[in-house]
Amino acid sequence: MNSRSVAAVINRVTLLLLASVLLVGPALAEEPKIAIVDARVALTKSKDGVKAEKKLQKILELKRSELLPMQEKLKQKRLELAEKRFVWRPDVARDKEYEVLKLERDLERLGSETQDSIQMERHKLAKPILERVEAAVKEIGDKQGFAVIFEKNDPMVRYFDRALDITDQVIQFVNEKG
Repeated sequence: MNSRSVAAVINRVTLLLLASVLLVGPALAEEPKIAIVDARVALTKSKDGVKAEKKLQKILELKRSELLPMQEKLKQKRLELAEKRFVWRPDVARDKEYEVLKLERDLERLGSETQDSIQMERHKLAKPILERVEAAVKEIGDKQGFAVIFEKNDPMVRYFDRALDITDQVIQFVNEKG
């Protein structure tokens, strides 16, 4: 069992324990307050999240434009190979096939590197925003007296009343603290 699955099991056990404690509401003096937050939505809809997404789109467009000449060259080489394969001597046709294969591999490698760099940039841009989202959740939880705030996208959350969702409050808080 890897560390992620161990952490997932621990999280689920913790959630189940919290839920069982919260269900014993009548035994408690006051009913505990529960909330739900969608951290991904808070990230993407906050002002800085929107700016980060625009920056990522610009980077992606730039990377795509860098790949375009290579894609066009590959397209031309494939077309040339298809049209002239049977006209060329066998050794020339083999060399042209090799050129096409090499271009395909180079383009695939470059595409993969581009995806990796976009992912790294996305992580770099999102990390500080997610930290502010987390801080906002904690501060809202403390100020409003929530016993627990669940992540909306957690597989343990099967259903919730929309009135429990504090995502908009978190977005507003993050934008104000920006």
